[in-house]
Amino acid sequence: MSYLASYYTKLITSQYQNSPKFMSWCASLIAAQGDASAVADSMNVAFDIDYAVGPQLDTLGVLIGLPRGIKIPISGLFFSWDNVSSPPGQLGWSDGSWRDPSEASTQMSILPDDAYRQLLKYKILTNAWDGTLPGLYETFDAIFASDGLILSIQDNQNMSMVFTVTGHVIPATTQYILQGNYLPVKPAGVSITYVFVTT
Repeated sequence: MSYLASYYTKLITSQYQNSPKFMSWCASLIAAQGDASAVADSMNVAFDIDYAVGPQLDTLGVLIGLPRGIKIPISGLFFSWDNVSSPPGQLGWSDGSWRDPSEASTQMSILPDDAYRQLLKYKILTNAWDGTLPGLYETFDAIFASDGLILSIQDNQNMSMVFTVTGHVIPATTQYILQGNYLPVKPAGVSITYVFVTT
C-alpha cells in the first residue's frame, strides 16, 4: 500500500477498519488519485524547455511557432567516427549529429532535440529582443555562450552585414540554423553573410 493510501485509510472510522474489501477498495481509489496527481505534478517538468524531449518539445514548438521539420532536407550533418581520418565533407564525433532511425541515411529533415531546443530558446528570446546590436549580442550569448560560441557583427553600411561565429566546435546543425535564417534577426532589406571560424 502506498504512503498516500495508507495515510488516508487510517482516517476511516473504526467501524470500517475491519472490513477488508471496503478498505481495499478505498486504498485502490486513493492510489489511482495519487497516481493522477503525480502525473499532473510532473507536467511542469516534462514541458519545461530545459528538460522536454521528443513529443513534449514538439508541443512547445507548436506553441512557440517553430516546427521541428527542416524546409529542405540537408546532407552532411551526421558524424563519422574520426574527423581526422574521415573523407572530406564528413564530420567528426564532436561536430556531427546522431542520426534518428526514422531519417534517411544521408539527409536530415528533422532537427534533433539538442539543436531544436536551442532554436526554440533563441526564438523565445528574439521575440523579446529590442532590435539593437547590444541586445542581439546578449540574446546570442544567453543561448550559445555555454557552447563556447562567440558572435561578432560587422555592418558594412551598404545594406549588408557579416555575422562571424567563433568557437572550438561549431555543430553543423547550429550552422544550418543560422544560415537558414530560422532566427528572426535579419533586418528588412539587409543581406546577412555568416562566417564560421573554428579556433
